[in-house]
Amino acid sequence: MSEAEELKVEVNVSSDNLNSTLLAIRTVHPYEEPVINVIPLCAPREEALMEEMKENQEQRRLLGAKYRRAIPQSGEVWYHFKNNDYKIVACPVIHTESQEIYCVYQALYGSYGIYCRPLDMFMSEVDHEKYPQAGQKYRFEKK
Repeated sequence: MSEAEELKVEVNVSSDNLNSTLLAIRTVHPYEEPVINVIPLCAPREEALMEEMKENQEQRRLLGAKYRRAIPQSGEVWYHFKNNDYKIVACPVIHTESQEIYCVYQALYGSYGIYCRPLDMFMSEVDHEKYPQAGQKYRFEKK
């Protein structure tokens, strides 16, 4: 019987790199068949949600570049040029048929109605010819 020092190695890898990591361990391990336990840290659905979040962040970055200002985020309060506050419910929201991008928001006054409008319109400048008294540049501005 022989004795040898053993080491325990723990590695966190994405599911995309799991097979190559296992191959590397088996290639350099001195035993014929090393003991390897793979413990998923998140379920496949959670991985899909994480990927969706990354895509959403990239979409927000691209939209921010298009409008040259920050895109509304859920929970933020934005001020309409007609002197009303609105809370962002969801943005960006994509229409399933047309793929047009929308912003969903809720009035913080009156009946607290919930509204939806194309993001292009939400982010547009005020028509100062039609509304010469408007005191802000954009239709909606973050408070």
